[in-house]
Amino acid sequence: MKSSKAKKNKSKSSKKIKLNETSPNAIKEKPYITKEIDTSITLLESPEGNLVLEALLFLSKYADIQRNNLESVQTRGLLPKLLALLDHNICIVRVSLRLLSQLLTVEAAQLELNQEKFDEAVMKICGFYINHSDVNVKEFSSQILATYSTLGKAHFLVTEPRLITAILKTIKIPETDVILRQSLELLSKFIEMESVRKRLPEEKEFNITILLEKMQTSENCFPIILEIFEKMTYFCDDTLQTRLKECNLVEHIFDIITDPERIDYVVTCLKIVLHCMGNENTKSYFTSSFEFLKFCQWIKTCPDHVMQICADIFLEISKIDSIKQMLFDLSIEDIILSFFRSSDKQVLNTTCDAVNFMAKHKYCCEKMVTPVVIKKLLEIMRRVGDSEDPENEVALSTLHYFSRRDSRTIYMIRTYDGIEVLLKYLKERSDKLSTDSYKKVLEIINMFVTNNQLQSLILSPDLYEVILTQTSSKFDEICMRSLEIMINCLNHEDFQNYFLLNKGSQVVADKLSSTTNEQVVRLLIIFIHNALMYENLARDLIYKKILLILKRLPEGVKYRNPLIQTTINLIYNMCLPVKFYETGRLEFTDRLNERFYVINGPWNEPFPFLEVLELRRMSTLSTIYVVDECEHNEQKCFDCISIHTQNMPSISANYSFSTISSVSSYQTRCTINFGLLSHDPYLPKYVEQIKNLVTNVTDFEKKIQILAKFVDTCLCGPEKNSTNRDKQHTFKLHIACIKQKLGTNMIPIGYLRLGFQCERALLFKALADHVDVRVSLVKGKNKMYWNEVALIQTVDRKTALKMFVVDLMSNIGQLLPVGSRECNMYCDIQ
Repeated sequence: MKSSKAKKNKSKSSKKIKLNETSPNAIKEKPYITKEIDTSITLLESPEGNLVLEALLFLSKYADIQRNNLESVQTRGLLPKLLALLDHNICIVRVSLRLLSQLLTVEAAQLELNQEKFDEAVMKICGFYINHSDVNVKEFSSQILATYSTLGKAHFLVTEPRLITAILKTIKIPETDVILRQSLELLSKFIEMESVRKRLPEEKEFNITILLEKMQTSENCFPIILEIFEKMTYFCDDTLQTRLKECNLVEHIFDIITDPERIDYVVTCLKIVLHCMGNENTKSYFTSSFEFLKFCQWIKTCPDHVMQICADIFLEISKIDSIKQMLFDLSIEDIILSFFRSSDKQVLNTTCDAVNFMAKHKYCCEKMVTPVVIKKLLEIMRRVGDSEDPENEVALSTLHYFSRRDSRTIYMIRTYDGIEVLLKYLKERSDKLSTDSYKKVLEIINMFVTNNQLQSLILSPDLYEVILTQTSSKFDEICMRSLEIMINCLNHEDFQNYFLLNKGSQVVADKLSSTTNEQVVRLLIIFIHNALMYENLARDLIYKKILLILKRLPEGVKYRNPLIQTTINLIYNMCLPVKFYETGRLEFTDRLNERFYVINGPWNEPFPFLEVLELRRMSTLSTIYVVDECEHNEQKCFDCISIHTQNMPSISANYSFSTISSVSSYQTRCTINFGLLSHDPYLPKYVEQIKNLVTNVTDFEKKIQILAKFVDTCLCGPEKNSTNRDKQHTFKLHIACIKQKLGTNMIPIGYLRLGFQCERALLFKALADHVDVRVSLVKGKNKMYWNEVALIQTVDRKTALKMFVVDLMSNIGQLLPVGSRECNMYCDIQ
């Protein structure tokens, strides 16, 4: 009984000590006592090799049980004692290196090994890796070095010049898979160092083909080798990139990308391709390969998470002008457009950039400008609230580029309600868009404005408000684009009305006064020049003293912009009173128009306009003579006995022109607008009579004499032979009576019956223009006025055009050669 019971107990005890190999804590044959651990660590310093080896085996077995044990022995100072055993026999070295490689999985052990005092021991381990014949020693050494290289001490390891060569040799012919993997990890770390990358191409053992072969044959080494290639291409060293090109690296990478079993490595592979495109040697060589075509097909259905980097790759491809035609032949634009299927804003932006570059190729542009693309761009631009590119400026830039390259674009914009989008950008996002983007919106809108078929769709008060406001923008580019639109809107009556109602002339005048940018000045001048074609705009611009501003522009600016002087001359020709006021001269070709007037007297203020004076009921201190040929309407006028009959006797009996007497004797009925400019009933009569007098006169000088005597008769006064002093007194009374009767200083020239140089020269010019006698009107100093005529004369068989001044004061009708003594005396020229 006892015997069977003992056997049963023995059987139970054997079951207790049986190992469960599936458990993480399988090695539990006996409990370890802390005292035994400490003893074993102490024995490592023993001079007896057997004791040291037994202690190492004990500690190694203890370390294999669980990670906490490694941390425990590390705190007891195991690491330095292991490093001290590297000079012992092969058995001790082998176990020491094994235990050290395990210990370095603990962060505290790594930090301890990183100290300079252990550098010598690390270099000894490095020597083991390079020279030791024992496979186990080399394997453990490679593990230790791989870990050590991650501690920021890789630069220290490469001070051993033989190490790189040893790594390359080991990769070529590895003893074990573990050694191969650890050697590749070392190379992956060292490749980050510029000195190593420069040295690699010079190494005889360096062979990229070997790496490609190992990548295909070793599944464990595949991700490490891929990481090495990623780092190589990231740093873009020219020599390395050339070697990679020779081995067709990118083509191999394309094969990996398109392999459905390698889906986990697609991101890394795409990065390698993108890195290669950053170097001139490898950026495009692969585009002619079959693998690239496979990649292009794969792209069309690529996973969403890699779409961004794929878009980046094709963006870089699209930048290469030398392969544009080939890309077109391969229909790469279709692949780029396929990225529009993404909902990711960054992908869409990258696609837009790629589209911009591809569109530089004419035929690519034609294929890309499609309703689908334009609709997608407008859809992007309608988005709000995106953190990436919140104002959708990339899509706007693409739309702008298409609009410039292909005229079909604006029709497609119209079809998909893009005008509404553009106007929204123009008005609501003006303070959010960058200057460049806002300028692009204005340029697209200008394309609509200049299109006769579409302009009516976009012209509106909202547009006019924006462009007129932006003319005052501090950003010159925006100002210029606004001015371009305004120039193209000038022929639209609704714009003209808006411009006038919203003080557009003042806006233009202020901008011209303040800007220093000559391009802005040039566009302002073009706008002013074109606006002068329209009477309402011209009048308003002249009222806003635009002429004064033009004259004040720097001479250098005027020289570089000849249109400025042309515009000034145009204003002069449109407004002869201003021309005469500013220049003191009307040329032979300047024909006096209605309401021409001359300020007779000192005037230092800006030029006064009759319309302004009438509107404000202002009366200047100086007398203003007006040449106004408004027809007299007898049915509407009031009875006003001729003013001159009330203030002076009838004209002298010596008056030689009987027709003039009839004008005096006739009780003219006229309308007097008291306080305003009154109609002139006399000047039309004068014109009619002078025409009758010169009708049959063919001699030019004779016509001038008739005109001069006619003027003298009209303005000689009642006492023709009185002294000059008496005439001056009578003249002042005469003028005062007319002003009192009219209620204003604006006197129609026909009301005068007495006059000196100013009055006679003005009337002479007014009458001469109606009988085709071309004369000038000139104002000199000291209130001197005169008329010049041009005569063709023959002297010594030579024909020449000579200038003469007409004497209207002393020897009536005499022609005084310009420059002669008597002429200078008449004109008071010193």
